[in-house]
Amino acid sequence: YCELTNIVMVQDEKGNVLVQNSQNPNGYTFPGGNIELGESFVQSAIRDVKEKTGLNVEQLCLCGTKQFVTSDNCRHIVFLYKTNVFNGNKNEESHWVSLSKIHDYKLISGLDDVLDVFKELDCNELYYNAQYQLKKY
Repeated sequence: YCELTNIVMVQDEKGNVLVQNSQNPNGYTFPGGNIELGESFVQSAIRDVKEKTGLNVEQLCLCGTKQFVTSDNCRHIVFLYKTNVFNGNKNEESHWVSLSKIHDYKLISGLDDVLDVFKELDCNELYYNAQYQLKKY
């Protein structure tokens, strides 16, 4: 079976990105979540950002994908979006941090690789094989 999810990098005009402190796994990450049946990938990403941060986002740009298979043979496909168009007030669980200083924070596993896609560093697909070795395409 397959599970579809999304992650969204929201960036402001000062070069800050919106992060959340995830409890499981522990560390900072970008907002995202599961794509529900009957909803488009973009609709899902917009909904997830609103639910997780309180912000309304628009003009999402698909940067790439991340995929891996878990021990229960579930294929996970993560759609990676970014935007700098948003309005509303963020909630207390969300924080702006400078993208250039994001490595000063504890990040969830794999977020470094996702940042390469968001920064358009010569790849738009992250694929982890059965041994969790990363291949970038």
